[in-house]
Amino acid sequence: MNKIKNLWKENRVMFVLAIVVIICIFIIMGVMFKYFFGTSKSSYGDRLNDISSLPFEEVDKNKMMDSIRSEHTLNVSVDVKGKIIYVVAVFDGTVSLIDAQNKLVDAYQEMDGKYKKLYDFNVTVSQDASTVDAYTLMGAKNASSDNFIWSNNSPIENGE
Repeated sequence: MNKIKNLWKENRVMFVLAIVVIICIFIIMGVMFKYFFGTSKSSYGDRLNDISSLPFEEVDKNKMMDSIRSEHTLNVSVDVKGKIIYVVAVFDGTVSLIDAQNKLVDAYQEMDGKYKKLYDFNVTVSQDASTVDAYTLMGAKNASSDNFIWSNNSPIENGE
């Protein structure tokens, strides 16, 4: 017992520092565990809280694809990820860039207003590159904005 008392008297500061270091290590491990392995929430965080009350349904996807389809449409797809509706449309060589752009804006205008207030809209329009000098155009519209924003609509050269 005397050995323990002597050891404590001679190394009291070292024991206190060791206890403080051990406590700090546990605190750091706890913070790191919470940071790296925290709760299993969605990668979108709480940005999608409103979406559960108004999901973009399969019927609405089909209605949008039908409004874009025509005899000059080669492929149309509508995909919803999070709060963004992605529309990809490929037209044949007879459809001009302006006509394709207007077709997709019209499809957006026909969409139900409840979706316009909640979902962002992302559009990719392209033309079949095998027939003519084709175009690829991307557009986006935020739920809070009034207008589409379009990318540079320069034609794609064959052979790129």
